[in-house]
Amino acid sequence: MEGPALVLNRGWTAIGTTTVRQSLVLLVRGSARAIDPATYEVFDLEEWLLRSELRCGELPRERLVRAPNQLVEKPEVIVLTRYNKIPGSRSPSAGATSTAATSTAANTAASAAPATRCRSTTSSRAAAAA
Repeated sequence: MEGPALVLNRGWTAIGTTTVRQSLVLLVRGSARAIDPATYEVFDLEEWLLRSELRCGELPRERLVRAPNQLVEKPEVIVLTRYNKIPGSRSPSAGATSTAATSTAANTAASAAPATRCRSTTSSRAAAAA
């Protein structure tokens, strides 16, 4: 679950990087949304989990993280939903706010585990047709 994820503020300005684990925690808390770097499409947690379920068969294993009930695609880029400051700008507390929010998010483990498992697209279609 280690590895970098780019963090953007609400105005889509790069403000730093975080770990994949922390980016998933921020998604679960609703403090961030995942971005597909190829299309710039934005996903909330439910949409990201659904996308992961649909794509898990075609993604390499190193792009996936095993959650308790599902394989989840590692987000490469996240955008924060509330934070719009730029660290290092005039406000000295700007960086501290981001760090505090990140620390708090890491301390509150995600208890909302997804209830679905990764399954092939074929079995998903068969289940939907039934």
